[in-house]
Amino acid sequence: MRFETVCRILSYANIHAGSTVLLCETCSGLITAAALERIGADQPKGSVIQFYHGSSFPQSEISSAYAHSYSGKVHPVRLLDVLPILLYKATLDNNHEFEANHLDDSNSQISSKIRKIDEDISSAEIAHIENQNAPRKSKSSEYYISSFNQIFGNNRPTPDSLVIVTRFHPVDLTLTLLQFLPIGRPFVVYTQYIQPLVDLYNILKRRGGITHLRLTDSWFRHIQVLPERTHPEINMSCANGYLLTGYTVEPVLSTKEFLESGLLSSFG
Repeated sequence: MRFETVCRILSYANIHAGSTVLLCETCSGLITAAALERIGADQPKGSVIQFYHGSSFPQSEISSAYAHSYSGKVHPVRLLDVLPILLYKATLDNNHEFEANHLDDSNSQISSKIRKIDEDISSAEIAHIENQNAPRKSKSSEYYISSFNQIFGNNRPTPDSLVIVTRFHPVDLTLTLLQFLPIGRPFVVYTQYIQPLVDLYNILKRRGGITHLRLTDSWFRHIQVLPERTHPEINMSCANGYLLTGYTVEPVLSTKEFLESGLLSSFG
């Protein structure tokens, strides 16, 4: 990857000071470090939510002299946990919808039950009953909730862009991570070869809700300047990968609609 491609990724994704970026990359932290430099270490807001492959978080190419300044701005999330996070979000949405539809009925039922409670019952007995009825959360569910709060928590800002730079096929990965991107935000997908992005382009056309969908590459040549003559260098690298860019213009699908849409190859 040449340096002008990194600049194009940062520009198309509109990464700026204080922005929140959804990022998935397999470039040894190169794009992560570039995004953090754009966000700024002295900004009170701004962060990178980095989705990573495997079980260990990759190290970013950040100088040790500045690593402490960016330590709190990177929030890692495993890609294996993305679907459980979406399912957890769907559960919360269904619960909120159920509570909104049955709020009046439940309030009247709760009030009648409260009046039937014996006033002599002690607080210790109430706590004992609550502890018996409360479900025990496993470590995995607590981890999913923690990862969910990093993205959708009440104090978390909405993501401003999505950047995917990976050596893996980007179709399922991009479709899944677009579920976290709000309306009106840009996304950028980079691959070294054009065919994976052609597949993604066709899938996104089927999905809809995307505008300004463009598949581009860059032609960059070094110019050799000599006395009384100037010409391009003879030996140069012509292949620099391809970019697929676009903007979301419709709200994301619900988790149920997304999984039943048939767009994901693993669920088709």
